[in-house]
Order: sequence, then structure tokens, then C-alpha cells
Amino acid sequence: MERRLTVILISDIVGYTKLMEEDTEGTVAAWSEARDKVVEPQLESAKGRLVKFMGDGFLAEFTTVQTALECAIAIQNGVGDNKLKFRMAVHLGDIIDDGKDIYGEGINIASRLEGIAEPGGICISGDVYNQVRNRIPADYEDLGLQDVKNVAEPIQAYAVKIERMELGESKILGEPEEQRHSIAVLPFDNMSGDPEQEYFSDGMAEDLITDLSKIPNLFVAARNSSFSFKGQRPDIREVSEKLGVSLVLEGSVRKMGDRLRINAQLIKGLDGGHLWAERHDGLVSEIFEFQDRITSEIIGALELKLTAKGIPERNWTTDINAYDLFLKGRDRYYRLSNEDVLAAKGYFEQAIEIDPSFSEAYSFLSWCYFQSWTHSWQGWSNSLEKAHEKASKAVELDALSATALARLAWAQIYIGDHQTALDNIEKASKIDSNSGEVLFLYGAILNYIGKPKKAGSILQQALKVDSFVSPSWDVHVGLSNILLDDYENAITALNRATERAPEYVPPYVFKAWALAELGKLDASQETVKSLIEIAPNVSIEGFSRMLPFKSSDLSGRLVEALRSAGLPDN
Repeated sequence: MERRLTVILISDIVGYTKLMEEDTEGTVAAWSEARDKVVEPQLESAKGRLVKFMGDGFLAEFTTVQTALECAIAIQNGVGDNKLKFRMAVHLGDIIDDGKDIYGEGINIASRLEGIAEPGGICISGDVYNQVRNRIPADYEDLGLQDVKNVAEPIQAYAVKIERMELGESKILGEPEEQRHSIAVLPFDNMSGDPEQEYFSDGMAEDLITDLSKIPNLFVAARNSSFSFKGQRPDIREVSEKLGVSLVLEGSVRKMGDRLRINAQLIKGLDGGHLWAERHDGLVSEIFEFQDRITSEIIGALELKLTAKGIPERNWTTDINAYDLFLKGRDRYYRLSNEDVLAAKGYFEQAIEIDPSFSEAYSFLSWCYFQSWTHSWQGWSNSLEKAHEKASKAVELDALSATALARLAWAQIYIGDHQTALDNIEKASKIDSNSGEVLFLYGAILNYIGKPKKAGSILQQALKVDSFVSPSWDVHVGLSNILLDDYENAITALNRATERAPEYVPPYVFKAWALAELGKLDASQETVKSLIEIAPNVSIEGFSRMLPFKSSDLSGRLVEALRSAGLPDN
């Protein structure tokens, strides 16, 4: 017998006994049709393991919660026209496997959750909710704590409101898409004995994420998600579960002068088994060759089909000194203080001086200027114009860089060139649909040009790609809902942002707007009071310049709402 953690999907038919009494043949025929045409094909497509059919239902298990819930949703949609109604539940828990059946507390909890699901509905546990809420575009209703027989602590439950999901806007609905492999690249351990070399090991992992994300039919967990494990020693199976990937790449870097030693291992998320290991002992200048070799090894191990162009080329510098300066700059940029971004700017400018064709250095330099403009930092001048200029140069040097195109589009939306911004962000999303940053900027730009419905769909895709994100992502989900007059859901998203970043200004402003639109003026005014406590100098004029709406009517609605809530004009 084996005790292990697994994802359980359990289902049964509502009122099965009564239906059998009233129409035995019709009920059996309907169940057979659902089983043969929907349940079994969807389980096979999702690579779930069917443990057993149970007369009026089934029990299955999966390696990830996301796949299990996607499969449950697909099955419920597939049996929508069937006369039978199914209840389903998804839970992550411990089970005992005797080789023929699975038992244990996890099954008991899943069965209890399935019993409280609505007919045609799905119920999930709190552990499942925490991992899918930003990945699967559904509404989740809090059902509170539920007592389970022989389980000491109550279990948090949520109902998945799939009827609110729009067909055509989610890849998990309809026909199953081609199966994609999935991988996370963890931050490489710095074995140099010098904390100052951390930028190099982090940079190598991030660049591998960038390279792998360009490969067709390979889902790569975003940097924010993978780097949430930085400084930890996680169990690989935990990483696989939390990030929804089947493979994990981990490694270490030892940099000593011009010598470099790199170890890398590709590990299966299901059982922690190694697929392969690679070691590089050589010069720092050979790092580019080693990165290419790792990419090739992964493609070979997974038997991935490439396009006629083969492995996507890295259109970066080949000068190790420029690359080293770029990695130092990127490391400082991510700290996002004025001092650090100024230091990052200096490193990027030095990298460009060595290699004037280094597109990615221009792209990050553009981002430095934009951050300084956003925060009105001291020591900078003409920042928005320079952000646009540097992003334009990045695209000129590499027209196929999704990052450069997205950052150019972001600068263009702020200088009022809305159509060109839209054109460029659409190009970026086609080049790299696996980039959370690109998809987020795409959704935000759609909000500003007045297409909130599509913006909401794109933002949900971004959250599916990258679930460990800045609160600004929830802010734009909230803004999409405001523009769609869905103020209650807007407030829910904005509350998530303030819970994560209590001193972040935008969610308070948009929440005050949503409350004013609902006619809850007292609550809107209280929100503004809370805002002024954390940002005494905030004003309508100062905040409005940060919102490049194409429509003056939208800007007018915001200004009117904020005035009624008591925010000063200037």
C-alpha cells in the first residue's frame, strides 16, 4: 500500500435512485451516453486516472489541481444537454492506494464537498481554490467552513460558478486543445560563496525561462511564479503542484573569476525522478552555448515538435561583458526603488556602450525611465519621452522581441498614440502568448482604449500564465469590471489588491469610483479618507494623468465620482 498526496475528482448523478425507479432504461441510456461520449474522453484528454465508476458516478485522480478542475468544467459543459444532472467536487488530499482502489481522508472530504455542490455544479476545497483562483476564469462563491465526519478540522469550501464563464473566452471549454508539456525553471543556487554574485545565477535562470517560453507547445511558468521559491528548498512535487507544471528545472552556478561551473537537472514533478542532468565546466564566455545546450536537451527529452525554423534564436548580445552588466542592471531594476532603478539605468547604459545593438538592454532602460515618470522620482528628466525613445530603439534592433514591443506599446498609450499602441501589443501577444507581462499590458491597454470585455478575458489568461503577480493586475481586473458596470466584482478584485499592498494607491481610487457608481457615497468617501491617510498628496489631477483613457467620457466619469467622494482636485 502507498500513502500519497493526490488531486481527487469525484462525481455522482443527482436523484439517481428516483430516476431509476421512474425510467430505468432511459436513465441507464443517458448515463451510458454521458460516460462514453463525455466523461471517459475528457478524462483521457486531461490525462487523469479513472479509478472507478460507481454505478451513478465516478472517481478519478490527477497530478495537478488546475487540470482536475479544467476537466470537471469540461465534463459539466459536455453533459449540459443530458437529462441527468451531475454534482462534482475537486480536492487535494492524502489517500492510500492499494493498487486497485484509493481510500482515506482525502476521499471522505471530496465526497462531502460533492454532496453540497449544486446540481450541475462543482465544489472545491480551500486548498484547490488557492491554486486556481487566478488561473481559471470562473466566479468562486465562498461556502464557508464545512464539517466532515471523522475529520478534526472543518474544511473551507467554494462553489465554482461555471455558468458565468463565456464560451469562446476560455481554452478549457469546448474541444480539448493539443496537450502541452509544462515546465518551471527555479532560481539557480549561487554557489560562489559571494552574495554579490546572486545576480548572475538569477539571471541565468530568467534567461532560460525566456528561451524556453518561445518553444511551441511548451508551457513555461513565469518568472514571478518560479522565483516565489527563491531562497527555499521546496519539495519538487510541491513546486509541480503549486505551479501546475509536470517538469522542474533546477541547478546551481559557481562563478570564480572568468571560470564558471553550472549544474542543471530536469526533474519529473509527479515523483521527483530525474530525466537528465547536465554539467558545464568552462569559461564564463561560454555561458551562451550552455544555455542553448540546455534548451536543446529539454526539447529532445520531451520530443517536442519544432517549426521549420527550429530552435528559436536568442537575438541578444554575444559580448560577455555587456551581458554581465545587463544582468546586474536587471537585478537592481527588480528592487524598484529610485536608488536601485538609477543604478540599473547606469548598468544598462554601460551595456549599450559596449554593444550598441543590445535590444534587451534598451528595453529595460525604457522601463527604468517609465518607472521614474510613474513615481515622479527626483534625478530624472523628460522620462516619458525617453521611455518612448528607448523602447522604439529596442524594437528597431529586434522587431520580434515581444517584451520590447509591449513596452513600446505601453509608452505609446501614455503619449496618446492609442491605435499604434494597440497594433504593437497585439503583435507582441502573437509572438509570445506565454508571457504574463505581455498579456497583462495587453489587457490594460484594452481597458484604456475602451474594450473592457476583451480586456477581462486577456487579463484572466495572464493570471493563468502567472499567478504570483503584482497587485496592479487585480487593479486592472477591477477596472475592467467597472467599465462593464459590474461594480460588485470590481470591488472584490480591488479589495484583493489592497489586502496584498495596503499602501498602494490605485485600488483605493478605483474602489471609490465603483462605490460612487453604486450610489454608496458614504462608503466611497470612507475609502477616500483611507487613501488620504496613506497618500496625503494624492489628487484627482495627479492621478488622472496616470490613466490614458482614449475616451474623455470615461475620464469625466472618474473625475465626477472622485469629487463626490471628496478627493481634492489638486
